[in-house]
Amino acid sequence: NRSTLKNVRFTSFDYSVTKDEGPVVTLKGAAPSYADLAVQAEQFEKNDNIKSVNFSGLGLGANGYVQFTVRMPINPAFLIYNPINGESSATGAENQEQTQTSQ
Repeated sequence: NRSTLKNVRFTSFDYSVTKDEGPVVTLKGAAPSYADLAVQAEQFEKNDNIKSVNFSGLGLGANGYVQFTVRMPINPAFLIYNPINGESSATGAENQEQTQTSQ
């Protein structure tokens, strides 16, 4: 995925839907350094499908990697599946927009 750095790994994935925020993804992971984690945070923040990025539980693990938890509410439109063309509505909208622009 273009939002995930090669040197950052994720060890846990949780998906939930809340009344106030809608769909939320929570990941636990590890990064080689705080600097790498900061770059990963920037990548998530650039993603239009992620409403906000909230890190917690930062600390050094036994292996020297920075352990963390990140919680990210997701744009609900990104998760809608359209069985006609096999794309999420967000991807379909982008493709439709590009097609209209190039005509």
